[in-house]
Amino acid sequence: EGGGGCASANSSTSVVATTIRVQDQAIDFPPLADQWATNVVVLAATASSGLPVEFAVMDGPASIAGQTLTFTGAGPVAVAASQAGDSHWRPAPNQTNTFFVEKARAGVALGSLSRIHDGAPKEATVATDPEGLAVNVTYDGAANAPSATGSYEVVAAVAEALYAGGATGILIIAEATL
Repeated sequence: EGGGGCASANSSTSVVATTIRVQDQAIDFPPLADQWATNVVVLAATASSGLPVEFAVMDGPASIAGQTLTFTGAGPVAVAASQAGDSHWRPAPNQTNTFFVEKARAGVALGSLSRIHDGAPKEATVATDPEGLAVNVTYDGAANAPSATGSYEVVAAVAEALYAGGATGILIIAEATL
């Protein structure tokens, strides 16, 4: 070497070429069982490369935040696991799991089915478990509560994306006794 770190006529410089072999990889994404719409699923998959796996909803009533899968309704869901690769690993073939999401069961109870006629409409009371679910109620098939004396079939059906349930009963409106 000459002065100042510069190569002199007596020094030799060599260049070493390095070849990086890009490898194939695969994803192990175990099957997912059918789910209730109220479930929260933490997704797990591994790539043979050890690189992180990403998830995406390909179809159906679901959404993903990171590795957490939640549902927005009932129906078939397809979730894909992917790994894009890097300078040492080729992209892995996507692995997709398909399963069915069913609405969670809700309890429905009817009350106030025995009423006295006073000319005003008489509604049945409805309680749900879990509390506060939206419910459609009909009286002999009509949405309006009856006011006349008689017996009326009451049908209550949960009207929610994540829950299903219902109840039936008979509303009796009797004549007032003096």
